[in-house]
Amino acid sequence: MDTRTKILDAQAARAAAARERSKGRRIILVSGRFDPLLAEHARALDSVASRGVVFACLSTPPEPLLSPGARAELTAALRSV
Repeated sequence: MDTRTKILDAQAARAAAARERSKGRRIILVSGRFDPLLAEHARALDSVASRGVVFACLSTPPEPLLSPGARAELTAALRSV
């Protein structure tokens, strides 16, 4: 699976969340910089994934190490997101 298909803009994410809610699924919204993405982040996202469908909202740090696209791709590659 090309995980880049999991990367959504705000409007598409709202629509996807609404679809998941209509199926009776709980939405878990997690916000973070994920710059860099650490094993600690992956463990935390895995732990909340048991409670619902995880949507990760990426914020931009003041001096990013990675581009927004790279951070989005790495985060989307996690099974729990």
